[in-house]
Amino acid sequence: MELWIVITSLFSCLFGASADFDGRWPRQMASSTGLCRYGARVDCCWGWTRRSWGQCQPVCQAGCKHGECVGPDKCKCHAGFTGKTCNQDLNECGLKPRPCKHRCMNTYGSYKCYCLNGYMQMPDGSCGNARTCGMANCQYGCEVLKGEVRCQCPSPGLQLAPDGRTCVGSPSCCPSCSGSERH
Repeated sequence: MELWIVITSLFSCLFGASADFDGRWPRQMASSTGLCRYGARVDCCWGWTRRSWGQCQPVCQAGCKHGECVGPDKCKCHAGFTGKTCNQDLNECGLKPRPCKHRCMNTYGSYKCYCLNGYMQMPDGSCGNARTCGMANCQYGCEVLKGEVRCQCPSPGLQLAPDGRTCVGSPSCCPSCSGSERH
């Protein structure tokens, strides 16, 4: 019985008047709010701190570097980060399923998808052949032979300009024309 008196006195000192303590351990009322009932008294649970009357917020002693504190010493990390305090970069390229259809490069807090040389990333995330007429930006059109794109001119009187994309009039077509007046 003496032990009971000591325990009651201890709780009386820690939690205020002895009328607040009914001999039972604190009972958590709602886990998301951090409120606990101590007999007739309601206060923040262990690991929570009072934000305003009736509202408690969780405490993360080590902090949450790239995340938010959602419970006592429990972080919810932002996308791209992991670890107990959200201080480690998450290598998304190593996840299953992989985030990229082809090549993946991990960056701090994120990742980038890319394609091998000769290919370019399409709007759906896939890699398409960059050596196509649509990518060549030819003035009149082109043909693809053995993987090489070659721009074409529509009439025999025109030839490819030095840029390999536009057409100019050939000297035999217009001998009196200067280079800037050719078609």
